[in-house]
Amino acid sequence: MSNKGGKRNGAGRPKGTPNKATTETRELFNNLVYNNSSRMQTLLDRVAEDNPAKAVELFIKMSEFVLPKLRSTELIQDADPIRKIKIEVIDTLTPLASSEREIVE
Repeated sequence: MSNKGGKRNGAGRPKGTPNKATTETRELFNNLVYNNSSRMQTLLDRVAEDNPAKAVELFIKMSEFVLPKLRSTELIQDADPIRKIKIEVIDTLTPLASSEREIVE
């Protein structure tokens, strides 16, 4: 049932708090991969003898469990580009220093 009022009833974990089960599962899987890396290398070598492409495919699939997937980003420009810029100079009535006069002239 959804809470349409927007107020929390106290149940569940607060926003931004990591899911404990997911965190533990990832840690266990990382340990499994780390502890069996030499065995996995042997298996990949065996597959690569007969089918190198399949070995690469398996390696990529396994890496997805350990390395985060990168997402591409796209820059979208507004449809209306800036056509005019108005710059207004306000006189502060403060006299220019000698070095500033050289820049203005």
